[in-house]
Amino acid sequence: MVTGRRYDADFRSNKLRNMTVLGGMCCLVPLFAGSLAAASVCDDINDIADGWNEMAEGIYQLDIDTLTMAEAEAIDQSVNDAANTTYQFADDLIASGDSQSMEYGQHLSNDLDAMMQAPGLDELGHAIDLTVDTLDELVDICDARLNGQHVQSQSSGGQFVVQFVPPPTLDDPEITESYNALRSTLESAPIFVELADDIDSYIHLPHDIPVTFQACGQANAFYDPEPRAIVMCYELFYELAAALTQMGVPDQEIAEAVTDGGGFTLLHEMGHALVDILQLPVTGREEDSVDALATVLLLDVDDVDPVLSALGTFKAWELASEGKAGMVWGEHSLSGQRYYDILCMLYGSDPDRFQGVVSDGLLPEERAVRCPAEWEQKATSWDVILEPHLAY
Repeated sequence: MVTGRRYDADFRSNKLRNMTVLGGMCCLVPLFAGSLAAASVCDDINDIADGWNEMAEGIYQLDIDTLTMAEAEAIDQSVNDAANTTYQFADDLIASGDSQSMEYGQHLSNDLDAMMQAPGLDELGHAIDLTVDTLDELVDICDARLNGQHVQSQSSGGQFVVQFVPPPTLDDPEITESYNALRSTLESAPIFVELADDIDSYIHLPHDIPVTFQACGQANAFYDPEPRAIVMCYELFYELAAALTQMGVPDQEIAEAVTDGGGFTLLHEMGHALVDILQLPVTGREEDSVDALATVLLLDVDDVDPVLSALGTFKAWELASEGKAGMVWGEHSLSGQRYYDILCMLYGSDPDRFQGVVSDGLLPEERAVRCPAEWEQKATSWDVILEPHLAY
């Protein structure tokens, strides 16, 4: 950091005073994690920002030519101690479960990383200025919440970043050409980017989440919590097409049905990502919960086609598994159960509009009578869970 440089005596005195101010963060962390609308919390954040600001002003006044090695080492130690305390504060923000707190905790951590890597005094002062800016934004949010207001973060936050990776060149040129054609079809379909944009504008994410369409060697789609990324395997879309073909869907409708069904699958995986990153509470099976979330998000904006395609896919998989023992031990409900749960939500969201699913015998009347209440319960529950993380 600043080894080889030193502070003058007056600045050392100021720095020690500032360290006393910054040391107060040990008491701030549990308060902040508990409430962003407490006057004492707002005051404490402001005190921390003031302490760092005074330190930056002192750094800008230093004469590099008059620093000794011993004093430079003392600076390093003091800044490191203050930064470590602030890192603890940032970590608690990230773990708070509040989307704005999580976002600013990540920003604060990034500011501290830059501070610790500063090669000289000017760079160190600038890094501290960035840290103060982040803390000042937190003060504004805290004050607004104290007055019962919700303030959108000044920074853009994160987003789902959709990308399509070229498939590898295989020994069989026909298979390679097939993969490339599939990638082109998926990339040209607007549904995936549009769904990502819709969620970005609806939910405030603390950081970017990659969504990568790629060859995996298996038919799958999953959210990986370690890199915090979603993977959509090209092979899954081949399996979707095969299942729909076996079900008798006309060839000219397969491509649209596959992309719409893939859209539902993407929202399902986004649900897993939101549960992990925003630490959303889930009771019961998470797979069922994110099925419900995907359905609620689509039906709330009257985007019915992906729901219908998902129903077709689950029905196709159910038919394909007839006569086979289902994986009752798996984390997913059986395809038939997922089919009826989503069909029930579809009907329950607007019984008059979707009366045909009952009159045509797709949904048994014994289940249908409960579906409006089931829809209301699930839609309301997700509204309550997501409310603290809304982007508006």
